[in-house]
Amino acid sequence: MRLNMICSGKMLAIAVDNGFDGNVRLEGGRYLSTKPGHLGMGLKSLDDISKKYHGGVEFTHDGTEFHASVMAGLEETRERS
Repeated sequence: MRLNMICSGKMLAIAVDNGFDGNVRLEGGRYLSTKPGHLGMGLKSLDDISKKYHGGVEFTHDGTEFHASVMAGLEETRERS
C-alpha cells in the first residue's frame, strides 16, 4: 500500500494505491465490494465527505492495483439550518 498526502493552499489531496486480487465489480461506473456480505459503503462515504468539503474523488484500477484519490477543501464550512 502506498499513501501520499499533500496540502496545497486550502486543499488537501490524498492518494492511496493498494494491491488486490484483480477481481472487480462495477455497476453504473461505481465500484462494488467483492467481499461476501459487504455493501461497499466505504467509497461512497469518501465521495460524500469530499463533496461536503468542496472536493471530489476518483477511483480507478489497473491489473491488480486499486487507486483512490480524494480532494477536500480545508476552509471551515458552515451548515445551514
